[in-house]
Parts: sequence; structure tokens; C-alpha cells
Amino acid sequence: MRRLAPLLVLVATLGACDRGGRSGSGGAVSYSENGLAMTASFDEPLRTGRPVTWRLEVENRGHEAVTLRFSSSKEGDVALRQGDREVYRWSAGRLFSQALRELPLGPGAKHTFSLEDRGLTVPAGAYELAGELASDPTLLPVRRPVRIER
Repeated sequence: MRRLAPLLVLVATLGACDRGGRSGSGGAVSYSENGLAMTASFDEPLRTGRPVTWRLEVENRGHEAVTLRFSSSKEGDVALRQGDREVYRWSAGRLFSQALRELPLGPGAKHTFSLEDRGLTVPAGAYELAGELASDPTLLPVRRPVRIER
């Protein structure tokens, strides 16, 4: 029974987490088993042909320090989908330097990764946004519906 106790605590904790509901203007929240929480946000309204800055904020809600490890200068990515078709990916056509980097996050610490695009090149309409970090440990992508206007 002693071996099962930590597993039961983990399952109960994860079951109480919101894995994708709305969270204010920050959008949906993704949780990891090591206490990290991530949100994806941007300035609204999103407009086709206009600049956008996608923000992926990571918060260490755990009691232990966590170190995010990156194998390149790509810190994260954002994709937009309509049904099963991906119509936009922030990293498409970009080059990233190969450089190992670490980012320690103590308990309660937050860090925001900003991904800038000079012009959103998708037609107006409804999409599903998926935001993800390019780190180890990995976090589940944040998913939320978004609307792009003209």
C-alpha cells in the first residue's frame, strides 16, 4: 500500500487539474506531472495579415525546482488547425541555431516565451490553436479555439 500512496496522490492531483478549459484572457492551461503549468496567449483580436506575438507562459506550481532543457534556439511553437488540416505553424520556414540551453524554474517561478510573427498569413475564420514548448521535460500542448478576423 505504501507504494501505491504516491501514485494515488498523483492521480488525484491530475484529476483535479483543468486540462484545457478557458483560463481568463490567457486561454487554456496545460499541466505536466512535475508541477509545470503552461498557458498560451496573444493580443486580441487576431487579424489576418497583421503582426502577432504568441506568448507561452510556463509556471512551476510544484514544490521542487524544474530545469527546462532546449536543444536549439527554438523555444516553442504555435500551430493553427481547421479540422485535421494544419494551416499555420509559427516555426515553418524559420531557421534555428543548434545550442544547448537550460532554464531553471524554482517553485512559484514563471517564464514567458514570446514568438513573434510579422503577419498572420491565414484567412479569417475559426481555428484550433495548439501551443507547445520545445523543451525537455515536455509539456502537453495547450489547445484552445481562436477566431481570426479580417
